[in-house]
Amino acid sequence: MTLTRAILAGAAGALIVLSCGPFFADAVFTYESFPQFPDGEYVSGKLGIVAPGYWRKYLVVAWRTLDGKPLTAVERRAFERAKGEPAPPEPRDPWSGVGVEREVPGGQYQSFLNCPDDAFRRAREKLAEITKQYGASSAAVKSWRAAQDTVFSNCAEGEHIPAPPEAGLPAPVARERRYQIAAANFYAMKYEVAEREFRALGEPYLAVRCLIRRGTIGPQDNAVLRRAETELRKLGGQPLLGFLASRLRPAEYRAELAGRLNDPKQEEIFARSLTDYTWLLDRENATFTGDEMTEWIAAVQSGEGDAAARWRQSRKPAWLVAALMHAKPGGAANAELLEAARGVPSGSPAYATTRFHRVRLLLADKDTATARQELDAALALSGLPLSAQNAFRKQRLTVARDYGDWIAFAPRTPLASTWEMESAAEPIEKPVPLFDGDAAAAANRGLPLSVLRRAAADPKLPANLRAQLANAVRTREILFSGGGYDEIYTLLKTPAQRPYVIAGIDRRPETPSEIDEYRANWWCAWDEHDLIATQPWLTAAGRAEANKELAALRAMPSAPTWLARRAVQLVAAAPKDARNAELLHLAVRSTRYGCTDDSTTAASKAAFQTLHRLYPNSDWAKKTKYYF
Repeated sequence: MTLTRAILAGAAGALIVLSCGPFFADAVFTYESFPQFPDGEYVSGKLGIVAPGYWRKYLVVAWRTLDGKPLTAVERRAFERAKGEPAPPEPRDPWSGVGVEREVPGGQYQSFLNCPDDAFRRAREKLAEITKQYGASSAAVKSWRAAQDTVFSNCAEGEHIPAPPEAGLPAPVARERRYQIAAANFYAMKYEVAEREFRALGEPYLAVRCLIRRGTIGPQDNAVLRRAETELRKLGGQPLLGFLASRLRPAEYRAELAGRLNDPKQEEIFARSLTDYTWLLDRENATFTGDEMTEWIAAVQSGEGDAAARWRQSRKPAWLVAALMHAKPGGAANAELLEAARGVPSGSPAYATTRFHRVRLLLADKDTATARQELDAALALSGLPLSAQNAFRKQRLTVARDYGDWIAFAPRTPLASTWEMESAAEPIEKPVPLFDGDAAAAANRGLPLSVLRRAAADPKLPANLRAQLANAVRTREILFSGGGYDEIYTLLKTPAQRPYVIAGIDRRPETPSEIDEYRANWWCAWDEHDLIATQPWLTAAGRAEANKELAALRAMPSAPTWLARRAVQLVAAAPKDARNAELLHLAVRSTRYGCTDDSTTAASKAAFQTLHRLYPNSDWAKKTKYYF
């Protein structure tokens, strides 16, 4: 870690949030925080649909591109390096057990990076140097090592200062001891003492580091930081000058950085300027006025300012994008914005974003015919990023004309999968089309069984989605008919069966008969708040059929309750069936591993008691020791 990063970390403090599992992979169809990875096309000018939630570094790229100043080759390479994975931490052997963060005094449990990687790297190099010169078993090495252990004991807490150099130490090692004493005071947060000692050693840069720590750890001391800035200027062009400017004159320095980022002639410092610029904007007290790019970013992210007025004044595509993003249906300025969006050519980097929001407003105005026509034109373009394709396909599904449209636009190819947040998403090696939330809602709460049955056999739909639909169809048929013995027996042995399809990645085990330990087995009671997902293209009879079936599903309990009750009924109706004991055992098992409701325990108890009353000596009764 560089000194700049170390001090930034120290000044800001860090809160670590730990969350508990289990975590399950979920599909990402459209990114909201950044463009599709790999993002080489994005930084080359193919923006796709820019979202208000994009990280600010990506909005810098969008601004440059939309403003007619796309990144240079040097800047693109710098951006790729700047956004890469952080370098692995330096090894800390032989001090691997040393903590590196220290609590800010009065900082309400905030901490800062007290001992950065550079400290351990220098110590390793110095240990190797004196070991080579004096020998591993020498008194000089042993003395230096003991003192360095004391230095690092201050990284996390305490105030432990090495003793002055003992008589007889070689002069270089004795001077190094004075350095260790200064460093120990620095890590013990005795910055004024450390500053004097570093100055006495002829280390002005390290003395300035002491001033910066004094001025940033705890309440900011601008007088101390200005003194540090003056001294740094005398030492030459130091990277920390930018950090001090960000502390002393944040708005002014941010505007200066924005100017650099918009000047291709300063491409060599693009990465550093971008890092400092976005860090400043991320600060709580950052201002968002004074330069056009920052004002545009604020307009994109929060709708601040009058983007429509800025567009009328400048006629810049970037301001048209910002205005359309936050235009509300029925707004007085929409007609002018919609007409401007209609005129954006398909080759423009603003095309996808302006077309997406034009369609959004057309849909709100119930102009489905125009929206459908423009979506079909957008989806026919080559080279459209997959994230944008999925967003347009989602809009297109809302204006489906018929069954054929639903089959065509319901499947979406995921961009990636993630176990937690979007930023942790990883590309899928061999993605297959899946249902997104809107398509799954339509299948589960908007289409009647007759249409689902047709779709499950339709070769136009990908095989994996047909299989999901076939599963849902089979299960619904059993539920609506009440289920015969063979059907209930099979259901109880197949926890993967359920009357609905899954949005995104199905976390069920691949083997249909395998029990999922996290209760992804069978199905839960229908949520009464999940309203019907009306499909306008259905006939009136089809909508009535879908409504009736959804009402029937909502009236049913969770799968374990329904199955356990049905098992008891079937055993009573077929007392001589050889599978009765197993059927009752499976019914009780479902109440342990399935989704429960208020009636599940009673249903489980009834199945349990029936099993032990009718088949007390069976192996199935012996395996069933409890109800749930």
